[in-house]
Amino acid sequence: MSAGLVRLWQRRLSSAPSSSARILSSVLLRSLHSPAPASSLIEQHEPIKPKGKWLTLPPFSPPIDGVSIGKELAGRRPVAETEPMSALKWVRRCCPHLPVSLVHKLFRLRQVRRDQTAQVVYNGNATSAEQGRLRRVSVKDAMMPGEVIFLPVSVQNLTTEGSYRSKYNDVEISFVRSLELYKDEAIIVVNKPPGMPVQGGVGIRYSMDALAANCLKYECSEPPRLVHRLDRDSSGVLVLGRTQTSTTILHSLFREKTSGALADDINVTQRPLQRKYLALVIGTPRHSKGLISAPLAKIVLEDGKSERIIIADDGKSASSQHALTEYKVIRSSHDYTWLELFPLTGRKHQLRVHCAEVLGTPIVGDHKYGRHAHRKWEPMRLPESIIKGEKIPKKKLPFGLELDGGSISEKLPGLHLHCKQMVLPNISVALQQLQSSTDHDFSKVEKLNLKKSTVLESLPWPQAPMKVLGRMSLMPLPPTAFHQLHPSFPHLVTITSLSSPHYLKAHFRMTQHPDPSASSFLLSLRRMGSVATGRTITGWAARDASGILSPYTFTLRKTGPEDVVIKVLFCGVCHTDLHQTKNDLGGSKYPMVPGHEVVGEVVEVGAEVTSFRVGDTVGAGVIVGCCRECAPCKAGVEQYCNKKVWSYNDVYADGKPTQGGFASAMVVDQQFLVRIPSGLAPEQAAPLLCAGVTVYSPLKHFGLTAGGLRAGILGLGGVGHMGVKFAKAIGHHVTVISSSHRKRAEAVDHLGADAYLVSSDEDAMAAAADSLDYIVDTVPAFHPLERFLPLLKLDGKLILLGVINQPLQFLTPMVMLGRKSITGSFIGSMKETQEMLEFCVERGVTSTIEVVKMEYVNEAFRRLERNDVRYRFVVDVAGSNLDA
Repeated sequence: MSAGLVRLWQRRLSSAPSSSARILSSVLLRSLHSPAPASSLIEQHEPIKPKGKWLTLPPFSPPIDGVSIGKELAGRRPVAETEPMSALKWVRRCCPHLPVSLVHKLFRLRQVRRDQTAQVVYNGNATSAEQGRLRRVSVKDAMMPGEVIFLPVSVQNLTTEGSYRSKYNDVEISFVRSLELYKDEAIIVVNKPPGMPVQGGVGIRYSMDALAANCLKYECSEPPRLVHRLDRDSSGVLVLGRTQTSTTILHSLFREKTSGALADDINVTQRPLQRKYLALVIGTPRHSKGLISAPLAKIVLEDGKSERIIIADDGKSASSQHALTEYKVIRSSHDYTWLELFPLTGRKHQLRVHCAEVLGTPIVGDHKYGRHAHRKWEPMRLPESIIKGEKIPKKKLPFGLELDGGSISEKLPGLHLHCKQMVLPNISVALQQLQSSTDHDFSKVEKLNLKKSTVLESLPWPQAPMKVLGRMSLMPLPPTAFHQLHPSFPHLVTITSLSSPHYLKAHFRMTQHPDPSASSFLLSLRRMGSVATGRTITGWAARDASGILSPYTFTLRKTGPEDVVIKVLFCGVCHTDLHQTKNDLGGSKYPMVPGHEVVGEVVEVGAEVTSFRVGDTVGAGVIVGCCRECAPCKAGVEQYCNKKVWSYNDVYADGKPTQGGFASAMVVDQQFLVRIPSGLAPEQAAPLLCAGVTVYSPLKHFGLTAGGLRAGILGLGGVGHMGVKFAKAIGHHVTVISSSHRKRAEAVDHLGADAYLVSSDEDAMAAAADSLDYIVDTVPAFHPLERFLPLLKLDGKLILLGVINQPLQFLTPMVMLGRKSITGSFIGSMKETQEMLEFCVERGVTSTIEVVKMEYVNEAFRRLERNDVRYRFVVDVAGSNLDA
């Protein structure tokens, strides 16, 4: 739109001094992005009530195409042809104060008109002669330059004046405005404090978008709008668009940033938008810097409401989105590391998922993607002498903010993720160029470097390993901030901000070469105790064939270079544990600590361990060793090795007996551990390491993963219920076969089985003959097979998974005449186990469990023997405090 049209518009306004006309004029002028405030461009007039029936909107002029401008600023070719603006969009643009439902109603009632001659002089109302030339407008009608839209004059009562009037007091408004880092005609940049959500939602009273709309509107006729960001809970630099056009340009820039990172060489391409984050993470990445390239996908959890972002398996799924993040280690202090993160794409929760899942170092305070690490969180406490010595004045902050809170000295630390810097084109300058000349060159538009210094940057770092406490390292360092040394402990630094109108207190402390005499006063980060060779631990063991378990003290075997020491968190209870402790299978050796569905935390790794790091959540299953030389081992199916080493009731190569997961710790070769994905709770993952993979492996091996097959699950226990869940997740029609009607409701209503057969019902069994492609037999007790073989179709398979100490019987013609197969399968390989865990996260498959303490384990065994469990016991080993 030319400057001449603006002047013509101002002249016409002089004859139409209505408040509605002034509002609509400000909307038009706002779309021009004039560098001067709207109040200086538009003359002020006393309000006069309009005459006539119609209220006139400004003549249509194609608005600025924010998407194309964003593309040009990003150095890309703009869109060749834009979609024409409809009448509905033009009315909404001119009258943003009108409710959407009212605008649609006006169109339906034919109360929206236009003057096709475009000769009506804008004066706030139309004459009767002019009204005769008005025509009805539909919502999809394309607007032509010069066309004028008329609305009923009654809508002028719904003006925007006061609609965004601040509802906060002067102190609160002053606080919000003190967060500003930068402001021009196009954008506002704020330094969002930690603890304040970016956007509102259920249970959120104060959020940055609502506060900005009320406190940062200034002279604009519309409130500032939030622009895309990676995470709503992070703190630091946050950009808001002051107008609809500038917001559209910002959105376009963020989209071009993502597409550019995928299409171009990220090492040589100059990026128009750059962001730098600081994050405090638990653990230390293997490499000091690198590029994370891992696609992300969104899954819906079992409750149907909660969503979670996960690492996509292959990146080829339609729902997956590629994501790139550069990272660099700044400083590391034992269990904690400061990272600089440079997101090259803008995916939701990208930084949090990449840190937790790819680097294996979840961000402190990330209770969603790093919840496993935070389950064992132990806040650190300040020495009383230091607490009493801190005489820093405190003042209550507006909106209930607690900037002192959320440090790692608290039980629930806040998210330690801070947007430190953002570089983007100067949108205001670009719009001024566009307005002043049609021959513009956006390649020369200056860049805005929006940066806020932090406490982390301003303090000298000690050369020796240090320990850091606190969250203020993520907070801004105001000009009035200062730091002081503790008089008794010079290694202790306290940061205080006395910025008006409120006080900020920092929790940033570091230790360097502390005086041993003052060790009782020093603050140190919590570190998992190293389980050294020969360390004595406690487990619960069976002493004889009675199978009764009781506390048993023993020493761990010598830790080798490829061994991993894990602190046991949870351990599932398998029916095999019952058999072994009671010597049902023969060969039981006592004392015996059972348990082969073990989930734990890595607390120590050998010198040659490359697959895991301290702090990782891992799983150990039925076997912990093999010969690595036989054909099964070389084929990657080590579970069939004749020299495999069982998790318990076996001996290692050095003659040391193996003991299972009903103990506080274990030593396991890295080859026989799997990584527990963040999408699985550790207690849920435990039964999958045996019951889950026992079902998953034969389905995959025998080619039963195609959808549409008809499955039979014989026995509805720990393994059987997983069979139902896996078969349903794959897309099979599932029939549960049981000896009575007792489990019908559980099978159909709870687990989602499609049919239920009672094996003693001869009529029902006869009707189901030749109906199943396969049967998974999970019954761990003697039972004749003749009753179930007729259910199989031609080439059907009966897969035996239950461990039985008696010979099974069947008539050979029942197999021969249908070319049927009776086969078996034993757990799964380590590769299949890891694949199965990822499948469970992707498809939302979980085990149904009952968590108990170790003191209840003998009763759990008795109930398991009576088949009185739905469907798997899991022992909370860590919560039982065995070593206490």
